[in-house]
Amino acid sequence: TLRITGVWSHAGPILVLGDGRLVFDSARAVIAGNIVVWGEHAALVARHSTLVFPQEYFYQRSLIAAGGCSVLFEQTTLDYGGLPHTLSVIDSAAVEYRIVTNRGFTTCGLSGRARLRVDSCNETGEFILQDSVTIDFRNAHTVLLWPVIEADAALDAAFPDGALVDRYTLNRNTAGTSGIRFDVNLEQCGDVLWGLMPKPGSDIRIRNSSMRAIGLWFTAPDSVAVSGLVNNLAHTQFTAPLSDRSLVLENTFVQ
Repeated sequence: TLRITGVWSHAGPILVLGDGRLVFDSARAVIAGNIVVWGEHAALVARHSTLVFPQEYFYQRSLIAAGGCSVLFEQTTLDYGGLPHTLSVIDSAAVEYRIVTNRGFTTCGLSGRARLRVDSCNETGEFILQDSVTIDFRNAHTVLLWPVIEADAALDAAFPDGALVDRYTLNRNTAGTSGIRFDVNLEQCGDVLWGLMPKPGSDIRIRNSSMRAIGLWFTAPDSVAVSGLVNNLAHTQFTAPLSDRSLVLENTFVQ
């Protein structure tokens, strides 16, 4: 275990491996590099701290949690200079935010059986959800969700108004779904934006919703002709002209 308190700086990447444990306790750390936490028992903990990651351009810095590791930020500020940055949570890694101030927009990819729990965050970010991942968000604000709908999976849904989501769950037990493995739980979340990433072979119907964006996911070299799609358009009844997947929008606005 390495425990850091007070003012501290490091130039370059930080690797927390195996059963290593890195703890920031009431620290102000300036880290000019990425952090990788990788191992069945590896851990990164920051409490009552400020972690500053200087960036000269978008997505210069990343935090990667892999293996069975754990990451906890509690009453901590993550300062990326107001710029977008990357968070990757893969394998069976678990990341948790408890009262976190985020200065910069997080783009997060989750896969495998990864878990992400957020309880109170001002600017949470966007999250690409694959495989059997689980997210539990409470009092999270500015959240863009990108569920990836796999081949042979189906989704028939009406997403709630994102201004304030009192309680919402999307998983294999949700009516209108099949083949869905991820688990999404939202409670008292504000400014929630809905995205969608359909793979070939998926079957999707979105009703009475407001979507931020829809991005088609391709798994092999392909070519598709699309016409007539315009930003900020309300679709009364629209079937996407796609031969490899079904995408239907009913009374749905796409920004």
